[in-house]
Amino acid sequence: MKFLILVITFIALSSAMVLRGMNVGEPGFMEKMSQEGKEKLKELMEDDSKTKAETDNAINNIIANESEEVKKEFEEVKAKKEQFKNELKTKFQDTISKLSPEAQNVVSQIESIHNDTNITLKQEIEQIKEVIAKETDEAIKAKLKELKKNIFKHNIIEKD
Repeated sequence: MKFLILVITFIALSSAMVLRGMNVGEPGFMEKMSQEGKEKLKELMEDDSKTKAETDNAINNIIANESEEVKKEFEEVKAKKEQFKNELKTKFQDTISKLSPEAQNVVSQIESIHNDTNITLKQEIEQIKEVIAKETDEAIKAKLKELKKNIFKHNIIEKD
């Protein structure tokens, strides 16, 4: 059960990386973007003041001004990442239901934070860290910290 909390935290943190993951390994569509589009996207990825919803809208607006090929490939990347997220959630749904109420509460808090598009990515990460910091089981806390380091050290989410 402790492992499931780690996995849910991984999902939340790695999903957050999806938004900014283009910095780690550029998806193929970026190579085909106009120079102006690349510059705007780079500026956007460096701007941590926008909420996740604002960032999403800005990305969509940038892509809207690109070629049909870029638009198509961008939509494919978005669909793959959404599919990945849904597959993980489906795989763990049954296990989540078997968790203790305390563990389910931690999972629920992390999911709620992750689903809030009216906060910035930085705020999401800070809020998830707060939930983790409140966890009293030191073994879970240590594994969560280790997992977080591994997520940001290796771009796990981008690998197919």
